[in-house]
Amino acid sequence: MWFYSNPIFVNVAAFSDEQAITDTIANVTSTLGNTSAITSNVALPAEGVHGTGIVWKSSNVNVIRIDNNNAVVTRPSAGMGDMTVTLTATITRGEKSEDKQYTFIVKAYPIISVPDNGSNKPNASVSGSGGTVAASSNGTVTITPDKGYQVKEVTINGVSKGALTVLTGLKSSDLVVVTFEIIQTEPTKPAVTFNDVTNHWASSSINYVVKRELFTGTAANTFSPDGTMTRGMLVTVMHRLAGKPNAGSTHFKDVIKNAYYSDAIAWASQNHIVNGVDSTHFAPDQAITREQLAQLFFNYAKANKFNVNASQSLSAFTDANQISTWATDAMKWSVNNHLLYGKGKGLLDPKGIVTRAEVAAIINRFMINFNM
Repeated sequence: MWFYSNPIFVNVAAFSDEQAITDTIANVTSTLGNTSAITSNVALPAEGVHGTGIVWKSSNVNVIRIDNNNAVVTRPSAGMGDMTVTLTATITRGEKSEDKQYTFIVKAYPIISVPDNGSNKPNASVSGSGGTVAASSNGTVTITPDKGYQVKEVTINGVSKGALTVLTGLKSSDLVVVTFEIIQTEPTKPAVTFNDVTNHWASSSINYVVKRELFTGTAANTFSPDGTMTRGMLVTVMHRLAGKPNAGSTHFKDVIKNAYYSDAIAWASQNHIVNGVDSTHFAPDQAITREQLAQLFFNYAKANKFNVNASQSLSAFTDANQISTWATDAMKWSVNNHLLYGKGKGLLDPKGIVTRAEVAAIINRFMINFNM
């Protein structure tokens, strides 16, 4: 015996963008739970319900830094008190977007007091772990890091004194707080000594990129940190960052076949990292501007499927209207990811020429931000 029945179709109404965002806010709020006593990193959702996307921003990156949708927490030192940080979740679906703010209270490290047994014995303590402090009745504090640690900061009565190991002349009323940090190991590379970077503001970043063989000097012992960064130089550095992939030859008339940048330009052009100044010329010796630099890193991030959705309003900069239309998204993304900073007095300087030191610093930040 055969039975036949008509199929039944149920019309399920799709969620509107507004409803999807509302449901996501409720879901995120439930997932985060109580954020009034944070002491460690917190996972942040990158996607909401019903196809929504979430981008996070911190009001104080020194206490909570957003890294790959994780709230990376740096607890305040003992004696500084708890810190309140606002994390803003920008929830988007379609053309609808809404911000939801969440208040995080990051607990300071507890003060571990050393008993005051002498008239001039200061009150010394360690914030967290990584070493010990010893205070004596003559007003001296001796700081000893554990193996693998170093002094990060010493504060006296809340004022930073840098990374010291011995303090003298203190009183019993002085409060000393010591913070240690793990010594970061660098890859072993042949030592390179440049005679023009020792006291430069970007010396740390220059050493970082040179040790990773992304940069070389302009001469045996010269880096030229304040020298202009050209298009050919920058593309060569990015090619090294990508692992020097093969890309064949280039079609640009002004790129000599055996030039140091020829392979890099071929790779960058074919992978849409950077275009020529016209269809047949690359202008390898032309200086790079800040907005061009931002666009190149933006394109590199897209090519490597990094998160390029995060953006930040540039309204705080008085010269934001000078940014070229094609570079606007890249500049917003670069500022949001702390690759570019203002140059003081409310200026972003999008048309400003970039130096080799500035590029070294930006690549250093880029590699740390994206765990490269």
